[in-house]
Formats: sequence, C-alpha cells, structure tokens
Amino acid sequence: MLAWSLGWQLLFFVGIFTLIYGVSVLIHKKYYKLTLTKDFYLFFITAVLIFSFKSIPYHSEWTIYFPSFVPHQWEKPLFHWLVKDIVILVTTVWFFRKLGGIGWIPGFSWKNVPWRIILVCWLIMIPLLFWAGFQPGFLAQYPKMSSLIEQGASKVQLLFFELLYSFDFLIIEVFFRGLLGIAAFQFLGEHAILTMASFYCAIHFGKPLPECISSYFGGTILGVLALRSGKITSGFLIHVSVALGMEITSYLGKK
Repeated sequence: MLAWSLGWQLLFFVGIFTLIYGVSVLIHKKYYKLTLTKDFYLFFITAVLIFSFKSIPYHSEWTIYFPSFVPHQWEKPLFHWLVKDIVILVTTVWFFRKLGGIGWIPGFSWKNVPWRIILVCWLIMIPLLFWAGFQPGFLAQYPKMSSLIEQGASKVQLLFFELLYSFDFLIIEVFFRGLLGIAAFQFLGEHAILTMASFYCAIHFGKPLPECISSYFGGTILGVLALRSGKITSGFLIHVSVALGMEITSYLGKK
C-alpha cells in the first residue's frame, strides 16, 4: 500500500515536470533551434531525479530508521528538511561541478547583494504577510510550528525547528533558481525563467489560492534576479524572510 502511494505521488509530480519542460523543449526545438546535447539530458535527468526525491512524503512506518532518542514529532521535519535536503544539495553541487560551475553552494555568494531590491521586496511583503496571517485559509496551514507549540516545545526547540525550515528554503532556491534557472539558461535561454516559474506554480496547487497565484509571479521575479546576478542569494533572503514572516504573522493570528 505504501509503495503504491509513493508511486502515484512521484508519477504525478514527475508527470507535471516532464509535461512543462517537454513543451518548452518542443517549442525551443522548433523556433529557437535547440540542440539536445549530453549536458541537456544530464540536466533533465538530474532535475527529475532530484524533484522526485524531494517529493517523497514521510510515512510513520519509517520511524524504525530513526535513533530511539529522536522524538516522533521530529522525525518528519528531520526527514524532509535535513536528510533529503542534504542529499539534494550534494547532488546539485555535483551537477554544477560537471558544468564547470563554482561555489560551495551553486550560485550563492554574499558579494554585491542588491540590498535595495531586497528591501523594496520586504516593504511590499510586510503588509501582505499581516493580511495573510489572519486569513482562515492560511491559518489552516501556518505556522508550521503549531504542533510543536501545542506539545509545549521549548524556545530552543522552536528555534531549531525554524532553522531547519529555513534550510529547506535554501535548498528550494538552489533547485529552482539555481538548477532550473541559472543552469537551465544555457539550454533554454531567458525562457528558462518562465518555464521554471510555471513548474514552481504547479507544485503550489492545493495551497491557498493567493499563495498559488503569487508563486508564479514570485518565482519569475526571483528567477530574473538570479539570472541577472548569477546568484541565488537575493532569492533566498527574500524567500526565507517571507516564510519566517508568515510564521510570525500566522502565530499572532492564532493567538
């Protein structure tokens, strides 16, 4: 039963990825003379495998693989935001090395960060976060730390939880803006951004409608910033601050 559940979920996400990128490739082959090189096939297979792995849900049957000292409520975040993310980071770094990329995290650097653009994005998002933090649709899914708060977790535990949550957004930026944005540019040109944003929006299906719609435009903006700078630093700082801001405002909205 578990195998069937995992299989159908992976098939769904791989199908969406293949459909979106398959259409993009067909368009580029016809109108932009795209040449399907070995590097492109390596990119496509690597991206599919990474996202398939990222999409694997946690199941309680896997509790036997965790050390006995790990509380059950920590198994899911540790599986999703530490174990899987480290594997994804190592795989993506390997791919960038194959393409001749540099940097210990693909496209991440603190040099020449466009702080003015980031500040403008923060100022735009703050009122939106306070609005969203009091909406029933968002409160049904946020804050992510709700279950830990209900179980009486300490401040140190909550801080560690949010650090894990933040690390997951670094991996999201590495994959979407790094691999599907910066790396894919050499194959799909500037159209890599809209293709990436379309797929990014697709994986938000099932979340509150404003979040789903904004994910497309947000993905596009972060993709453009990554492509212009060659770095994912701006996207990470904007993305993680919005995520943590949502944690704070939704926590206030539930009080």
